[in-house]
Amino acid sequence: MGQKATNGSKRQKIEREQSTVEAPSNLLPHFSSPHYPSSNSDKKKIPQSLLPELNELQKSNSSHAVEVEACKSIVHIFTRDFRINDNISLSEASQRATELGKPLICIYVDYPQLDRVHSVSGWQREYRKQALLKLQTVLETEYSIPLYFSSCEDTSKPKILEHLLSVLAKVESTIVYSNILYEIDELKLCLHMLKELPKHGISFNTFHDFCVIGPDNIRTKKDSPYSVFTPWYKSWLKYLNENKTEILRHVKVNKSPKNENVDPLCKKFFNSTFEEKAIKQEVDVDYTQQRKNFNKYWNAGEESAMKDLDSFIKSRKISSYGKNRDSVEPIETSQLSLHISSGTISVRTILRRLQSKIPKLFVFDHKGNEGESSWIRQLAWRDFYTHILCHWPYVCTYLPFQTDFASIQWEYNKDHFMKWCKGDTGYPFVDAAMRQLNQTGYMHNRCRMVVASFLSKHLLIDWRFGERYFLEHLVDGDFASNNGGWGFSSSVGVDPQPYFRVFNPWTQSEKFGANGEYIRKWVPELRHIKDKSIHNPYASHESVDGYPRPIVDHKASRERALQRYKQAKYDEA
Repeated sequence: MGQKATNGSKRQKIEREQSTVEAPSNLLPHFSSPHYPSSNSDKKKIPQSLLPELNELQKSNSSHAVEVEACKSIVHIFTRDFRINDNISLSEASQRATELGKPLICIYVDYPQLDRVHSVSGWQREYRKQALLKLQTVLETEYSIPLYFSSCEDTSKPKILEHLLSVLAKVESTIVYSNILYEIDELKLCLHMLKELPKHGISFNTFHDFCVIGPDNIRTKKDSPYSVFTPWYKSWLKYLNENKTEILRHVKVNKSPKNENVDPLCKKFFNSTFEEKAIKQEVDVDYTQQRKNFNKYWNAGEESAMKDLDSFIKSRKISSYGKNRDSVEPIETSQLSLHISSGTISVRTILRRLQSKIPKLFVFDHKGNEGESSWIRQLAWRDFYTHILCHWPYVCTYLPFQTDFASIQWEYNKDHFMKWCKGDTGYPFVDAAMRQLNQTGYMHNRCRMVVASFLSKHLLIDWRFGERYFLEHLVDGDFASNNGGWGFSSSVGVDPQPYFRVFNPWTQSEKFGANGEYIRKWVPELRHIKDKSIHNPYASHESVDGYPRPIVDHKASRERALQRYKQAKYDEA
């Protein structure tokens, strides 16, 4: 797999040459990111796995001694783990605080400009703000633990270190705990802290909490990481089954003394204010409106996440999940993705609940309980895609995993892209999905696959425009899952669908939204069509007032996509 990373130089050379030509106003520019320039054609510059360095630094830091007496508090830094239950770092920090007789103080540092770099949507920032404020209330009233908010406008590692040191000085702490994030920028920042904080007399303790199973714990017989889901999933289940007592153990947070016994240092940081910082927008996305609309559709926080989990597990939906999970009318999924993506519930908690219900569930060929087994398989995809970006971090920098298709000749039709964004393509299922996304921040997973395939194959528009658009608009945006999903649908990612598989939006609509109610809800121009012609109205109607004709012909677009993909594969061979 290491060779794959070197083949990108041809695509990168093409991009450098193309990016020097100014695009006409009716064309999209060739895709580029100022944060991840495509000039890294040198093999040595292509990001390699940071896990070996992380493992070494964790080992060295575990033996780092600090002056305990000088430490007035133990700190847990929240990252994307906005919960009390099943939070490994928070639990470890709590145990250490109890052992040393020190108060526990929690910290959250907001990085609004890093969120801008990473295309975090207004929906998601609003979710996290509300979740944090609810978390603060529970920590302070039930645990007597303050949650102190801070904000850092800088994006450079030295400036972030400087800011963090100033925060730690305020809370008088030299013993810090935090959970690891695996995207390349976040992991590099973690490594920087692991190197630099000990130089300032601070013990920095980090934990693998984000995944059910850590990214280095599942490997092939040749001791290499997996890049195909099914054999990876078999190993994932096997590891989970063999280590479920440890993986699914209950971790707790100790309560601090209340009222007059609360440590004076803690009292200073109660009722900390979450300062709202605006994101400097580089794109035409109304983050402010997204945040204003949040409460119309969503509830944030750990309590809401647990209620949604209870509701799904007690419903009939879970037993029929395997059969109905792709249906868009009615929605038969758990709707937990927005909670999982912001860490207000862990997948371990979900698995623990399932195991208590069905003890022998974690077996690859488990017979019976197909709904629960299917749900576990879907939850595991999140771990799989996270493991991929840990072992092949160049996927975090807008490079395709499958370099066979690095030189696809894309179209740059700006009008087509804008109509895809707005849901005006003339393909009702695609348009309904895009309008739902724009209005609510959510799109069903089946719809995500269909609209991604449509953009990259019917319209032949660079998949990375769509990948970024999704992150800018999703309430449940998760970089690894989003990147993996776009790679799958556009056939450039890890373990993708074959390039010659091009979803037919009409048949997908008939299969997964047969009654047409999904389309009628989100495409009001078609509500008057009561029969199945709603899936492809212009096949039966001469005209439909207010609704556009298809912007491309399905058959011709499919043939064009097959030709372009085949040519790219041939060119790279």
